[in-house]
Formats: sequence, structure tokens, C-alpha cells
Amino acid sequence: MSVRKVFAVIVLITLLASAPLMVSGKEGAKDIQETGVGNPAEVQRSLSSMKGWFTENQGQIENPEVRFVYAASDCSIGFVESGYLMKMTDEDNLTSVVRVNFEDSNPVAPVGEEELPHRSNFFLGNDSSMWRTNVANYRKVVYEGLYDGIDLVFYTEEKGLKYDFIVSPGADPKEIRYSYEGIDAIHIDSRGNLHLATPAGELVEEAPLSYQVKDGKMVEVSCQYWTEGRLVGFKIGNYDPSTKLVIDPLIYSTFVGGSGEDKGRSVALDSEGCAVVTGVTHSSDFPTTAGCYDDSYNGSGDAFVFKLSSNGSGLV
Repeated sequence: MSVRKVFAVIVLITLLASAPLMVSGKEGAKDIQETGVGNPAEVQRSLSSMKGWFTENQGQIENPEVRFVYAASDCSIGFVESGYLMKMTDEDNLTSVVRVNFEDSNPVAPVGEEELPHRSNFFLGNDSSMWRTNVANYRKVVYEGLYDGIDLVFYTEEKGLKYDFIVSPGADPKEIRYSYEGIDAIHIDSRGNLHLATPAGELVEEAPLSYQVKDGKMVEVSCQYWTEGRLVGFKIGNYDPSTKLVIDPLIYSTFVGGSGEDKGRSVALDSEGCAVVTGVTHSSDFPTTAGCYDDSYNGSGDAFVFKLSSNGSGLV
């Protein structure tokens, strides 16, 4: 997996419910314009691996169905009515666009919240009538009432993109169901993780959890995926229906690399959940740690092996 300037090591740790993500196919590739470039999936990928903000579509995206775009790291996400799209491109320029549809939901359009102070400008092509300036950016995108009594909130924080299903008292979380278009296969492993295979690689959503807050304390509620064909939902354990329930993905992403071209070849998780990554670097300033085997660049492409802490906070 190569990245211009920096190698993005994407490691998903979804402590709570994780977001669905992918679609493939040539037709799907038309849904989102070139707002981001994805990388191959020798590494497991995730929506939550990205950082950025939500930009309103004022015509800079050809598909009018897309209301907001989130473009960062290596992918683009387009937010549409009662669903979203994610686009990625591998090293062979194979584009996959995964569409996620919230089944039997209310027809809800996403709305931007918490407008950011900066604006974006898009000067696309030579026709100035097609340029878009002073385009608003937001910190959150909200699907209010996606299901009766259930809101979906996407937002960004320091460690990447997150989303919460907010289940109001009396609402039924079993109503939450979403389907994938364009994936090749889907299965749940023995640990409860959800695996989604696409032409651009495999996406892994780790086993979901959920919680309620009672007397100021977070109380965990058991939660598992279920699948039926390409349809996914949640099995929720015992909880207090008179109290708000949150299904909340918590994940992290970390960037490791230098000023040159860096390529990741393989990634694995050890028994403590730390990511161990191997690859090749052409960066003289590739980061190292004290006591490493070789802390200098030797000029013709060096192999690297590094391990990240389990929460993605830094190199081990």
C-alpha cells in the first residue's frame, strides 16, 4: 500500500458499534467525483481511519444526490439520503464505491451541524461558471429521525471519523438495519468481527458494543452483529428501555511515514492489539525509536518493521 508522502497505517479498534462501509463496481464509481484517492487493501481498511470535515455539496460534486462529502486520508465518503457512499482506489487504479443503505428507514436527508470557520473553494476546469466558492464546512452530519426515535450522527475528532446511533427511550434498536451494495462477500468471525470483502480489499468492523449512562456512569450493554445475506443489524442484550441507548464506534488511525514514498506490505495485530507493520521506505526522515536496529536511511529503499501501541498513540 503506497501513499504519496506518507504511509497511512489504518488500524481499526471498534470498541462500540462500528460503521458499515463499502461498495464496488464500475457504476458505483460514478457516484462520487474525484474527491479522494484510496489505497490498496493489503491492509484492512475502515471508514473511521479518516480525519477531516464535512463539506456541503454546492455543485462541485456531479452527483446531486450527495449532500455532503468527507474526504481525508485515502478515501471519500458521500452522504446521501438515508445512506452513504465510500470511494477508494487501489494501486492498479481499480475504483470501488461501496454504498450503504439504511433499510426501511425514514427518508432522511443529512444535515450539517456546527459550521466551521473556514470555507472551501473549488476551481474545477476552465469554465468559471462551474467553479464553487465559499462552500461551508461542518463538524457534524446528522440524520435526525433516521428511524423513529433514533438519530445517526457522524462527527470528526482528533483520532478520526466516528458515528453514534442515538436510541431515545422507547425506541427499538432492532429497527437499525443496513445493507451493502457492491461487496463481494460478508461474514462474522469467531470473535464477532464483521468482514466485508471488496475488489479494493477487506474491511473489518470489530465486534460492536453499546452503552447507557446511569447515575453518571457508563453501563455497557452487550451488542452483536447479525447478518442475512448483505443485510446487517445488531443483537442488543438486556438494557433499560426508559434510558437513552448509544451505539458508538470508537476507533483510531495513525500516520507513520516520512517525506518520501513509503509502502506498507503487510500488517498484523499481536495478542495485545498492537499493529505490527512491514514495508519499504524511501524517506530519509522515516521515524524511528531508541534502540532500533538501524535509525538511518541507506539510500536505496530500506525495509522497515514497526509496532504501534494498541490505542494508536505512538510507536512502540
